[in-house]
Amino acid sequence: MTLGRNSGMGAPVSITFAGHATLLIRLGGVSILTDPNFDGSMGFIMPRIPEVPGAVEHAGDISLLAITHSHLDHLSLPSLKRIKGSPTILVPERVGVYLKGVEADRIREMRPGDKTSVGRVSITALPAKHTSSRYPLGRKTPANSYLFESGGTAVYFVGDSGYADIFKSVGRSHRIDIAILPIGLATPSFLFGKKHLSPASALRAFHDLGAAFMIPVHYGTFRTILERPGRPLEELKALIKREGLNERVKILGVGETWTWSRPSPGEDRS
Repeated sequence: MTLGRNSGMGAPVSITFAGHATLLIRLGGVSILTDPNFDGSMGFIMPRIPEVPGAVEHAGDISLLAITHSHLDHLSLPSLKRIKGSPTILVPERVGVYLKGVEADRIREMRPGDKTSVGRVSITALPAKHTSSRYPLGRKTPANSYLFESGGTAVYFVGDSGYADIFKSVGRSHRIDIAILPIGLATPSFLFGKKHLSPASALRAFHDLGAAFMIPVHYGTFRTILERPGRPLEELKALIKREGLNERVKILGVGETWTWSRPSPGEDRS
């Protein structure tokens, strides 16, 4: 099995799933927390099902927070207050205004195509087919996806997006080892399908990206009215079995960590 489009060893990466779109990514000596959400409910009426893993919630070495958009389940202000230290915070343009009380020099607003770095990790902001408003009838702000690269290893994170040709474009422009893609809250499709990936469209995006591995997120964390919590993962498992992708789609339980580095030439390690 080919695990990427170049040869040689890549920097090791470890990824811990903390529920919804929150992951702790350790790459190139930098600890990255994506869309941190430790809340007990979403919008006060949708309770959290699994507990937040303590190893993530209480991690004290976070260098970077990557926030994809302003929706409450991705930009949780109470969760930000629980994070130790003073990590750099990446947000889409016009979203920094919501970070009340955060020192301005910690906030980096990014538009698709912008690049920055933290330690030995370079970050590229990329597009997502998703817009958000912080509150009902509030102003619309854009969403980002992010590519994290260090030592020849590339991890691509999407917090929320509908399916679009952007994934083909990203796949042509960047070599991606691991694609972290949302699969839930896309039901019913006529309401949410244009701005959210379903299990089927997430796999389509995975193929477009040409990534070696996929990690599904954004499912089963909050009990919603319109989507049974277990449905997205059930659908995804059926699809990956049909397509023979069991070794390439890494389904992480809450609190589970997966560690990977690119094999040397001639070695096959999944």
